[in-house]
Amino acid sequence: FVNTLKFDAADPREYDHGVLQILPLVNWKDFNSGGTVARRLADDRVAAEKAVEELFLRTVSRPPTAAEAAKVRTFLARQPDPRAGYAAVLWVLLNGSEFAFNH
Repeated sequence: FVNTLKFDAADPREYDHGVLQILPLVNWKDFNSGGTVARRLADDRVAAEKAVEELFLRTVSRPPTAAEAAKVRTFLARQPDPRAGYAAVLWVLLNGSEFAFNH
């Protein structure tokens, strides 16, 4: 999933993250579990369309494109645990170049 939700690869702002950025995130328990956002979306059983839109708005401050929303909904539909699925989507969005450069 991480590799399939790649935003415009020709984007000059895109960069590869280094070890020093990734290690703290990998080792932060709340970050990996999706925190309160993933828990609330799962506990409230928010519809997939609304959940995907909220995840994008909370991270990159914009709604997902139709293609992005479709990819994320497909990914989430295959997850046995909704909270883990939401946490994975958050992780991808927070580690993308769009988040890093806009925030």
